[in-house]
Amino acid sequence: MAGLVMLVVVLQAVGLRLEGIGTIIVVDRILDMMRTTTNV
Repeated sequence: MAGLVMLVVVLQAVGLRLEGIGTIIVVDRILDMMRTTTNV
């Protein structure tokens, strides 16, 4: 989750709008659940 925070900070610095960041957060959450399932 710390990597996601850094990603948001970098994307805001680049100038990505809040909607784009929200989309990335939703997709990352789903991918995170898949990675956890694979590791278990």
